[in-house]
Amino acid sequence: MVSSAWRWVLWAFTSGFVLVTSQPPGDTGGADLTSRQFAAFVGGRDPVVQAGQTFLSLRDGRALAGDAMINYTDYFCNPVQEPCSVWSPYRTPNGVCNNLAFPRWGSAPTQMRRFLQPVYEDGISLPRTRSVTGAALPSARFISLIVHVTEDPDDIPKYRDITHMLMQWGHITDHDITHSPVQTRPNRRPLLQDCCLEGAAAAAAGSLPRGNPCFPISVPPNDPFFIGRTCLSFTRSIQAPNLQCQLDGPVEQVNAITAFLDSSNVYGSSKEELDIQRLNVDGLLNFTDYNLLPTDESETAAGVCNAPCFDAGDTRRNEQMGLTSMHTLLMREHNRIARTLKKYNPHWNDEKLFQESRKILNAMAQKITYSDFLNIVLDPETRWKNNIDSTGPGYANVYEPSIDPSIRNVFGAAAFRFGHTLVRTFFSRRRPNYSVKVIHRLSDLFGKTKIIRDSKGNAVHEFLRGQLVDTAGRFDRFITPSLTNELFKSATNSLDLAAFNIQRGRDHGTQSYNAWRQFCGLPRAYYFSTGYGGFTDHNEDAVNQLAKAYAGLSPDDVDIFPGAISERPVPGGIVGPTFACLIGRQFGLIKKGDRFWYELNRPVTGFTRAQLAEIRKASLSRIICDNTDTFFVQQNAFKKVHRYRNPYQSCYDLPQVDLSKWCEWSSSHW
Repeated sequence: MVSSAWRWVLWAFTSGFVLVTSQPPGDTGGADLTSRQFAAFVGGRDPVVQAGQTFLSLRDGRALAGDAMINYTDYFCNPVQEPCSVWSPYRTPNGVCNNLAFPRWGSAPTQMRRFLQPVYEDGISLPRTRSVTGAALPSARFISLIVHVTEDPDDIPKYRDITHMLMQWGHITDHDITHSPVQTRPNRRPLLQDCCLEGAAAAAAGSLPRGNPCFPISVPPNDPFFIGRTCLSFTRSIQAPNLQCQLDGPVEQVNAITAFLDSSNVYGSSKEELDIQRLNVDGLLNFTDYNLLPTDESETAAGVCNAPCFDAGDTRRNEQMGLTSMHTLLMREHNRIARTLKKYNPHWNDEKLFQESRKILNAMAQKITYSDFLNIVLDPETRWKNNIDSTGPGYANVYEPSIDPSIRNVFGAAAFRFGHTLVRTFFSRRRPNYSVKVIHRLSDLFGKTKIIRDSKGNAVHEFLRGQLVDTAGRFDRFITPSLTNELFKSATNSLDLAAFNIQRGRDHGTQSYNAWRQFCGLPRAYYFSTGYGGFTDHNEDAVNQLAKAYAGLSPDDVDIFPGAISERPVPGGIVGPTFACLIGRQFGLIKKGDRFWYELNRPVTGFTRAQLAEIRKASLSRIICDNTDTFFVQQNAFKKVHRYRNPYQSCYDLPQVDLSKWCEWSSSHW
């Protein structure tokens, strides 16, 4: 360890004041659109995909090869066979037995739950494609073009006081609690490449065969970007029997990962995934040269990245390099905790060191998410109403066994996708003094693991520092062209994430924007106006664009994503009132339905008072300090540096979680 004074000397030595901006060449590096989508949406190791295939085949009377069949009821319907133990101090990897009376609640995989009943075209499984008047709904790409697309990335408003790190923490948090994988072929290879070919005719006719996994998005004939294309490939989500396990009842979508904020993005959501991540020495996670994530050698990783892919607990780890850097940071923090615990408890074996490190990192992530992240996203009233805020400094016994924390469909399909509007077009990489080293366009970062590998890991530090400085995009209807025109860009193809969000809501049978307004106790819109009886939480420009996108249709036809993301933010938060309602409710359920919540006073599963006081010191800024070559940082990573309210501080001056409180042979931690 170097002294604080020497850190400042090193900073001065490594500082440079030459602005170097560049955009990496648009090479595909062997990574094609299909492979990238497969990695992002399907999920590589989870047999839930095969279970979903079996359910659909049996429901539709189609035969599968014997080796492709799997007993889907074991995954979605049958009770847990193993009895749950109240004396187990640690979470199970798949979340089973968090609730002792209802062991499947919040576990992986499980059916998503609903706040409101689905609105399928046939009442069973077909996506919503018709207006309340019976006319066809407009294409999701057409709506995206009218409401969400901006031609110039510099036109996207930025926050003055919120950093891009807010987006990135939201991104990795989303990958901790929700993942709805898409359907595949019986051999689990992707349909994404040819869904336009297989589904375009049915889509043009306004209907889909019941068993068709394709739901392509029509491209308007005058589309300014997707010139010459008639549709965008879109594969429907895996479907499962509803909670009554009816073969012919309305279907439900699947959450392939645990609903708990349990750092499953680090460790995985199954015993098999967790075992892959472990080094099985001194409680450590696997890592490779330069303290990077291990390499993914699986067949499903082939073609996804332009260099060997990285492995981590979540299958979407290589989506973009800012996310990969965050995965790397959390792996390093687990290992830092494990090494420190071994110093205080040399008698602990690998299993004890691993589980205690996992428990501590999980608690730190819960603290950061609820006390720091959601404190910015949600307004004070929503946080109070849903018991989001920590009551500190002592215990908070918030657990309610009657609450099912499982992810609600609208949360995963729409509400927690609000972060897409915060994403910048350009990601900066910054030196230890925060001067710019390189600027990348986001569309050049999808699957580009070569950037991190060629830098010998330095790019991880640089991406993280860039997100501490760069301002986040503003919550509004505009989304960067890197997502609306260039998602998973290859040499000849790309997609539109905003259109995907709209199409996903229809695929999941999600009710319209007005239905969710009523659910949240907010006034419905009867007219495309901003006055009484109209879209009262929108500005005039947003309403005009919605009216244009849904021309000739009813306000009851407006999809939840474009309707809610176009709202004005609530005072004291950054999202509009509809998304604030839905996000607040879901995070309230996750907290109150978690038997392992870090603030609970539970002798078997909880922390001592002294340990809990240390967990409450955790911050993302300190984690970055402890695991990168960063010398100074603002205390709140989600807020821009401010001379008085959030100044730069030496890393040594930031509060740190004192792991000596976990020393078993000391009474001081009590």
